[in-house]
Formats: sequence, C-alpha cells, structure tokens
Amino acid sequence: MTIKDLIKIEYLKFNKSAVIRLLLLIFAILFPLIIFALKKAIPSSEQSGLPFSTDIFYEFPTVWDYQGYIGSWLIFVFLSFLAIHIFCAEVANKTLRQSIINGMTRKQIFLSKMLTILIICTIATLLYFITGAAIGLGHTPNPGFEKVFDQNWATLRFFLSCLGHLSLAFLFAVWIRRAGIALFVFLGYSIIEPAIRWGFYWQVYKTKAILFFPLNSFEDLMPFPPYKLGEAIPDNIDFPLLLTTTEAIVSSTIFIILIISLAYRSFMKKDI
Repeated sequence: MTIKDLIKIEYLKFNKSAVIRLLLLIFAILFPLIIFALKKAIPSSEQSGLPFSTDIFYEFPTVWDYQGYIGSWLIFVFLSFLAIHIFCAEVANKTLRQSIINGMTRKQIFLSKMLTILIICTIATLLYFITGAAIGLGHTPNPGFEKVFDQNWATLRFFLSCLGHLSLAFLFAVWIRRAGIALFVFLGYSIIEPAIRWGFYWQVYKTKAILFFPLNSFEDLMPFPPYKLGEAIPDNIDFPLLLTTTEAIVSSTIFIILIISLAYRSFMKKDI
C-alpha cells in the first residue's frame, strides 16, 4: 500500500468529520485575525514602558516571531486536539480493528496517522507563512527582499513547533485511548512540566538544563517576542531565559523523534 493510498484512506475516514472541520475552520479564521485584535489591546511603548515601539511586532522581521508565537498557542488549543481525535475516534468506533481485518498492517495504520499529522502541520505552516508575509508587507515601510526573508529559520521553527505539540498529544492518545482523558492529561502535562522545571530550579539546583524539556523546547521555537528582544526578563534569573534558535531546533527534533518512537512502540504492543 503506497503513501498516496494511506492518505486517501485517512481522507475518506475523516473528510466528513464535524469535529475536524470545525477545529480547522476556527484555526484558519483566528490565525490571521487574532493578531489584529491584539493590536488594539497591546499598549503603546509609552504606556508599556518598553524601550521599543510595539509596531515592530507587525513589521519584518519581527512579525515572523510574533505571528509564530500566536500560532503556537492556537496549535496548542485547537490542532493538538486533532492529533488526539484522529486516533481516539477510531478506537471508539473500532475502525482500527476493521482496518486490520481489511488487510492493513499495524505499521501502515501508524504511518497513516503520522502522515495525517504531517499534512496538518504543513497546512498550518503554509497558513503561517502567508499570513505573516501579508501582515509584514502591510506594515513594514519599504519592505525589501532581505527584510521579508530575514526569518532566522522561522518557517522551519514553526513547523517543528506544530509537529512537536501534535506528536506529544498523539502519544497521550495512543497511551490512553480515550479522547477526553487524553486531552485532560495533555493539558495537565502543560502545567506539570513548568512546575517541575521551576521547582527544581528554585529548590534544588539553578541550571539552564531546566529549559531542555519537551514543551519548553517547542515553546522556545517561537517564544514571546519581548523575551527574544531581551526585554521583560526577570532580574533574578541568572541565565538566558530562552534556548537559542539552534538549541531549540536541535532539542525539539530530538524530542519529536523520541515521542514518535514511544508512540510507535506503544501502538505496536497494545491490543487494537
């Protein structure tokens, strides 16, 4: 069975899913619009006390990071649930078992799910590039080629952020197999991980190693722009609050490979 066949099967399974259509629609609508809604809510440089104008968030090259930061939250809220839904819905409907009866292997089923996640991440990244470029072109005075494409690997970073969040959510889905509980655990982990990191930092040993955790690595791919600009960083932190671009890309890639490997091993061992 070819990759094209696997993608076609997944499409036939979920193309009429109201849940998937709704979440994708909300994501597609909010992604380009929410940045303008926040523009009115963000105080000016005089009000905020920041040493730079907040207009730069909408100009090249900063718009890539700002749009990516907003997109990472939308990914976490909306798209991560898709990764849980495409697996748990099949468990609930017993279509995984039916797929085995119809002749698919476990490897093909797992590959079809990962292909679906990759397609979702690719579509989200394409939307990110289009909206970021449109916003930047509309706000940057005299945008030149160098300014527009001064991304510092932003498109790759956004794709990895998307793939990382969805892969982690998919891992919990494979482990737990019930959508509601898997989503609850996934959201719970997003609270537990920072608590463990900073509890270790303040109570055991102050080290930059606390930044090398899965969710933090994914988040530092597209961090809060003022942090990246060197502002709004607490004075009592005696090391860089963010991973460097290279550190975030490398650590995220390693975690994604590890997470997908764990999901694969779990899926191959558990009953369908």
